[in-house]
Amino acid sequence: MSYKDNLNNIDIELKKTFKTVSIDTEKSNNIEINLSSSILESVNDKLTMSLFISKHNLVQINPILEWGYYTDTIKKVNSITFKTPLNEMLSTIETIITKNRFNAEYLDTLVTETINENVDDNIDKEISIDDIYEVKGNDLIINRRNLREHFVHLLGFVIEDMVLSHFDAETGKPKGNFINNPPQLGDDNELNLSNIISMGHDGKISPKGWLSIEEELKKIPFVEDVYISTYKQSALVNISNEVFAELV
Repeated sequence: MSYKDNLNNIDIELKKTFKTVSIDTEKSNNIEINLSSSILESVNDKLTMSLFISKHNLVQINPILEWGYYTDTIKKVNSITFKTPLNEMLSTIETIITKNRFNAEYLDTLVTETINENVDDNIDKEISIDDIYEVKGNDLIINRRNLREHFVHLLGFVIEDMVLSHFDAETGKPKGNFINNPPQLGDDNELNLSNIISMGHDGKISPKGWLSIEEELKKIPFVEDVYISTYKQSALVNISNEVFAELV
């Protein structure tokens, strides 16, 4: 396998995670790669990543890559290096961007940029708590996209996963979308928001931040209790069985 083939493979694989991949081969020793616009929903779309890969070994078949990245993409300082095959490099990169393993100062610039952009672009269409839900008769309809965006804009937190479950109010057994046991009005409704992370620093949410999450969720009508698990990075929302909850 040639140097060009390995370079093409790197480009193809990186584009599975990033919309924009810019490769500079002009330097004699290293290839420089700038990545932006991750397709992963949990990653701040303003995040960029700057890689460098040694040209050494790139002429080999299935080379062990000597590569690294800068924890501050803007200043290009504080580099961390690795020696891995291509597939391990890609999984490592995904871990880095999902776990926010960057300099805290750099991550803070992303939060500031996102907030400023929201202020500039969404003055007339800012998503409030009232945009998260709609009450239609006995139905409480929760919009998952608006719920996510509200917490990003207001608190700088990302909700990666959300699941709405229904339980028989008498037996406590879970309901499913089955012909003989469909969810219905009178069932207990539970909305589970999990893998909630901060867009700043190391992704961790402070106790005050978790309190803000609880307070916001309790503003949704018919919410009876909110149980926070900082260990699981989740919030379990109990919704009254006086309504039939839907997540759309």
